Amino acid sequence: MLPFPVRVALAEPVTDLPHGEYAFEWKLDGHRLLLASTEVGPLVQAGRSGRNITGLFPDLAAVAERLEVGTVLDGEGVVHNDGRIDFGAMQSRALAAPRRAADLAHRLPAHFVAFDVIVDRGQDRRGWPYHRRRALLEDLVAPIGPPLQVVPMTRDRAQALAWLADEDLAAAGVEGVLAKPWTQAYPGGRRGWLKLRPSAPRDAVAVGYTGRARAPARLIIDFGDHLALSTPLSVELRHHLAQALQASTSRRPETARLEDGTEYWQLPQPLSVEVDHGTTRHAATTVRRLRPDLAD
Repeated sequence: MLPFPVRVALAEPVTDLPHGEYAFEWKLDGHRLLLASTEVGPLVQAGRSGRNITGLFPDLAAVAERLEVGTVLDGEGVVHNDGRIDFGAMQSRALAAPRRAADLAHRLPAHFVAFDVIVDRGQDRRGWPYHRRRALLEDLVAPIGPPLQVVPMTRDRAQALAWLADEDLAAAGVEGVLAKPWTQAYPGGRRGWLKLRPSAPRDAVAVGYTGRARAPARLIIDFGDHLALSTPLSVELRHHLAQALQASTSRRPETARLEDGTEYWQLPQPLSVEVDHGTTRHAATTVRRLRPDLAD
């Protein structure tokens, strides 16, 4: 059995799905977890931090107990609400005091959507190619069933692109697609997978920027219910924005901070922009162009 915490595989954001020998899986809007059956009992590990959160998820611990001893699965913990994945509910589970765990497990039961096998009955399978681990995963999960299930997968790139364009899937909590090389070993601790989230152009309002007025780096976008830091601006956009800033005011702008502590300069007046922004809370915000024609 591997020592815990186990280093999980990570994914690199991309702007298009790769061609070639890949498997494509749903990327769900949940919490990355490891589910394990050990000699001393069930274990639920927070994927990235490695924290033992078994006490917060007695329902998932019960699922882990149904695995063969010495088995470790990688996947996503999710809570369903009205037919869709509810990240807020899963977040409530993860942040609650341990004394509330049993009550929350009853009111907001979690499911585990597995997408990989790390250890199988004491045997480290990280060196196996993806396709062998996937077949093993399906064999391990099939006898158990919900709330344990396997994430949907296809080798058809066209099907994966259709998933990305499916608004119903996005509304249900499928936040994108993961691409995994068909013959790749498990890339623990490194970005060996690729991830793509859907995006669509939309009009928005910029309220601030990072960098300097003569060399702005990113924009702060106000979506009404939250502020978002854009991806780095293109050279052309930086030039246009710098021109607009120099023409708008000669006063030193005021500063403000995002919730994560990022400091930015406030714009003297809101600026209309067109952005690419995905349909989920994690989605990147890319500014396509300034839209002075949309200003009030």
